[in-house]
Amino acid sequence: MTTTDAVAAIRAHIRAFNARDLDALLAGFTDDAVWITGTTTVRGRAELTALFDEAMRGLLPTLEVHDLIA
Repeated sequence: MTTTDAVAAIRAHIRAFNARDLDALLAGFTDDAVWITGTTTVRGRAELTALFDEAMRGLLPTLEVHDLIA
C-alpha cells in the first residue's frame, strides 16, 4: 500500500464513521482483520462490527483527522 492509498483509506474510514455507515466502515476490512486501540484488541469481522457499532453510538458528534503520518 502506498502512502497515498493509506491516507485515502483512513479518510474514507473516518467519513464512513462520521456518516454512521457501518457497512461502508467495514468495507475495507478482511475477515481476519485485527484492530488495536489502547489496551483493546479485536479480531475478525464480528468483533470489528460490534466495536465500531458501539463506538458510533458513543463517540459523538464526529471524528476528525488533525495530523496523519502514513
